[in-house]
Amino acid sequence: MPPDYEMESYWNARFENETHFEWLGDGSDTIIPHLHTHLLSLRVPSPSRPARLLHIGAGTSSLSERIRELYRNVYGTQVDEQAIVNMDFAEKVVAREREKEAALAVGGLGNGMQWICADALKWRELKAALDPGGEERTFDLVVDKSTSDAISCAQDISYSKPDPSFHPVLKELLALQEGRKLDIPPVQLLAIHLASLVRPGGLHIRVKRQQPLLLANHAHPRRPLPPPPLHASPYSSLRVYTMPVTLDMDASTSDAPARRQLANLSLAVAKCKKIVVVTGFPASDGLYALVKQQYPDVVLKGRDLFDASLFRDPTSTAVFYTFISRLKKSIDIATPSPTHRFLKTLDSKRKLLRSYTQNIDGLEERAGLVGTSSDEVKTHGKGKSKIKTREVRNVQLHGDIHRVRCTFCSADYPCASEHLETFLAGMAPDCPECAVRSTARVARSARALKVGKLRPAIVLYDEPHPLGDDIGTIQSADIARKPDMLIIMGTSLKVHGFKKLVKGFARTVHESAPHPSVSAGSPMKKNAKNFAGKVIFVNKTAPGSEWDGIIDYHIVGETDRWVEKVIEDWKKARPSDWEVQKTLVATGDATTGGTFNVAKEITNTMGTKAGKGAQRKAVRQRENTQLPEDEIWDISLPLPEAPPSPSKRPQSRCHYHDVESSPSKKSREGARAVREPIHFEERGLLFGNTTNSKVRNAPEDDFDLGENVRKSKAAKKISKPRIPTSRVEVVLESRLSSRKALT
Repeated sequence: MPPDYEMESYWNARFENETHFEWLGDGSDTIIPHLHTHLLSLRVPSPSRPARLLHIGAGTSSLSERIRELYRNVYGTQVDEQAIVNMDFAEKVVAREREKEAALAVGGLGNGMQWICADALKWRELKAALDPGGEERTFDLVVDKSTSDAISCAQDISYSKPDPSFHPVLKELLALQEGRKLDIPPVQLLAIHLASLVRPGGLHIRVKRQQPLLLANHAHPRRPLPPPPLHASPYSSLRVYTMPVTLDMDASTSDAPARRQLANLSLAVAKCKKIVVVTGFPASDGLYALVKQQYPDVVLKGRDLFDASLFRDPTSTAVFYTFISRLKKSIDIATPSPTHRFLKTLDSKRKLLRSYTQNIDGLEERAGLVGTSSDEVKTHGKGKSKIKTREVRNVQLHGDIHRVRCTFCSADYPCASEHLETFLAGMAPDCPECAVRSTARVARSARALKVGKLRPAIVLYDEPHPLGDDIGTIQSADIARKPDMLIIMGTSLKVHGFKKLVKGFARTVHESAPHPSVSAGSPMKKNAKNFAGKVIFVNKTAPGSEWDGIIDYHIVGETDRWVEKVIEDWKKARPSDWEVQKTLVATGDATTGGTFNVAKEITNTMGTKAGKGAQRKAVRQRENTQLPEDEIWDISLPLPEAPPSPSKRPQSRCHYHDVESSPSKKSREGARAVREPIHFEERGLLFGNTTNSKVRNAPEDDFDLGENVRKSKAAKKISKPRIPTSRVEVVLESRLSSRKALT
């Protein structure tokens, strides 16, 4: 049984002998930076009035001391520690901390931090302890470090009728139920109570290990009614900063909750349809060590080799060219990793919205994802070539090492072996385009042009991207399509432009996350749907504190290992996504209807849902029917016939009947019948209508075909299909196992 974290008796018994306990750290790298920024912004208009701060669930954590130190640093001699209010519902810890404050305070208890005993879920008790009756008794800051984690362990609180001790918002929520029972999670009740204590424009910081539940945000109880839904946040006085949930791949084998969360994340990847994947650049320390042997006197770090400032010095430029030559040769013998194949799998399953990478090795294109540097996505015409954004599957944020670019005319060429040999010597080859233009001018007795140098077509730090406008267009288009998941893999998240891109996508993913409605008696289920709209960070090192509230999950481990687990869980949870529909392949002459063999097994690739009744069962039985090996089906199909072409010669009579014809058509038809035909010999024409003319000296009866009456479609004789001259044989191999064996 888990501990009763929500019970007051549990914490009183625990604090009997425990003098210090930290959960999720002391807040130095999570809460204090945000408090410092907000305190400085509040000090500008009111330098003499310290901001009032409420710390709920203070307990024995040292966060209270960190807050006291922060106030002393910000306000100096004007600090008033009474503006810091620490609250806990454990009487023993409150009494003990009051004694400490009395001993530390110079002028007595009134000059130190306040410690009050109150239950945040009981509005009358909370109001009496804090007295939030007026504007002067509200708080500029409310801090919650994992208190909501403990409260969330409690069951939903049931309300049936209003009570005078309830919060005004809770009373009106009960009125909207019209006598029905209202079940509300305790974390949401905490949010309703605390929102009334925060001054409009204030800041409410929550740090919790679990994912944030839906919050009700009412900045002041005097807001107009009816109140908004529980998941709405129309005011800006409540902000939530959530630390990423850390899941260790190594510990998941023995940690059942972590293993369950990893499986849910894998299922969420399988269910999402618009995933954005961002990958980083791997370290090349081994290659840099080889370059160091050739240039022992040069002092350069690994990151310095990718900074645009290296071109200012000839020595660092030579080191850069040598390093790129060795890096290119090592990339040429490399093969796509499981991470690259995972990206291709997402793309083939129509779940990848786009891939953004800092890599310059081009392995994504080898795996099947067309990049921005590929010739397939560039338009070839007059003027500057443009990129076909719809055909780009992988955006190369730092260019491609497989190409070289002129520093003068920006001409682009594939990186050949002769370029690598020149780079290895620490030099840059001449641009062929510039050399041709210069030679042509000299041949015309004109002044020679400057010939540029070819450099690797990669984008260094602090260097503008040649395709910056196109990449911005692609990013804007992807944000407009509202991605439902962001996966970040193998990056330190320290480059400014890259961080801006990741934060933009993370904001869009969180905004497009589904918000399940909270109704009476409907508990919050942690299934794959709740994991949609999340940001997943896969890296061996943890992200910095600036990513709190942006990254939802930090998976500790190698990216290849994680993607292999995702594929494994995906195949177990949704085997229908991996079924392949197999086709018939002609073994003979296809033009004459040769035999066909089964090349692929017919399976359900559409993932039809169950519940179709007998119809789906009949289809399944029909698919699994085993045929004799020597059975051959003789299929006779009518050969297509060409439709008769309409005659272009003038008709001798109108195709309308007398009843159907209009008066004008009748008059024209009558005049045509009276007119006598004139033979072509009498007309003196060069060409005559000999086909329709009468044959001279022939009996009239031989050509009396009777009245030319048009037959209706119903009376038209149905011709029998022609028997084909060829024989089509279809050989179907039996399925080895039933569909149930696949699940």
